[in-house]
Amino acid sequence: YYVYSPRALLAVPSNLDDRTTVLPIAIQCGQGSSFPMFTPNASHTDPITWLAAKLTVQVSDALLHESMYHLGRTHLLLEVFICASHRTLPEAHPIFRLLKNHFYGTAFINFAAVNTLINPGGIIDQITAPEILTTCQLSAQSVNDPSFSFNEWMPDKEMASRGILDAGKLKYPYRDDAIKLWKVINEWVRGYVSTYYTSDDDVVKDTELANWCQEVTSADLGNLHGFGETPDGRIKTV
Repeated sequence: YYVYSPRALLAVPSNLDDRTTVLPIAIQCGQGSSFPMFTPNASHTDPITWLAAKLTVQVSDALLHESMYHLGRTHLLLEVFICASHRTLPEAHPIFRLLKNHFYGTAFINFAAVNTLINPGGIIDQITAPEILTTCQLSAQSVNDPSFSFNEWMPDKEMASRGILDAGKLKYPYRDDAIKLWKVINEWVRGYVSTYYTSDDDVVKDTELANWCQEVTSADLGNLHGFGETPDGRIKTV
């Protein structure tokens, strides 16, 4: 097995009528100056080599996506809230009722993944280059690393941090659809939450909610960073 660590330089086309994608204009298949630079320019790189360089980037990107963003920051991240909700919130609690349907099936598929997908000798171990222990470590690190902030991972903030919220800069259907859905979800949840919490004082006095927040953020339990409104992860406002 050999795991590449490529670097790719992407550019937005200068033609304002064709800003449909970013294009790769330079690729290194490793980190550091010792690795050659490939470009789409035929005088520098033959077509097969350029294709191989692009494939190297795609494979590495897919590995990171599946291990960190799909498994880690989707499946494992949601499990933090599944466990915390069942351990600290009564079924009649408004937040439990709000989240309950979003938990459906996740614990089962996570259990199945551990036993049949990311297990030693399993599917992922067979078809990807990293050792399976490395893949699992990447998944855990993507959620537990202090550099990851739950609040900053919300779609609007995450996209703003990458400078892609401006629709005039680049055609990006995922961004356009995601932001519309995000606004609708926000509006609906605000209405729901304000039905049960009429003031910030109601939130502060909810001891069950406080226990939930502690479970989510506690270092030996959920260990989720950047959650809540205070350094210790509490929620104080509606």
